[in-house]
Amino acid sequence: MTRRILSILVFGTLLGPALAEPGTWGADDLRQALTEHLVKTGRQAPAAANIGPLDPRMNVPACEKLDISARSNAGTSFVLRCEAPQIWQHVLRVDHMPPQAATADKTAAPVPAANGQFHIVVPKVDLSAGSILSAN
Repeated sequence: MTRRILSILVFGTLLGPALAEPGTWGADDLRQALTEHLVKTGRQAPAAANIGPLDPRMNVPACEKLDISARSNAGTSFVLRCEAPQIWQHVLRVDHMPPQAATADKTAAPVPAANGQFHIVVPKVDLSAGSILSAN
């Protein structure tokens, strides 16, 4: 009896991905969509293992209109939003990816105030090296 249950579980595990609904996306599809977005925007595409967190068993409805945007100026976390045919949203983090290069206006030298002093921001939390702060 146990052997029969074990064989059913093994076959179910092997055939599960093959029997998935054609109108769904899995974890690999989301990784591929994010990787293609990074390449299209001129960023280095990381190894698939560095994109997550994703459960390999997940299935979301296939998306015709996918919007991918960075969550912060560093550009290491991304929001994938499907707007059609069914609305869903998923946040992915990309580990071991260098932060997005600063644009020309962000690299300007700090300008002292009229009295010759600089304004200093002291964070109340620990920040990792290379964190970029913004006014938002």
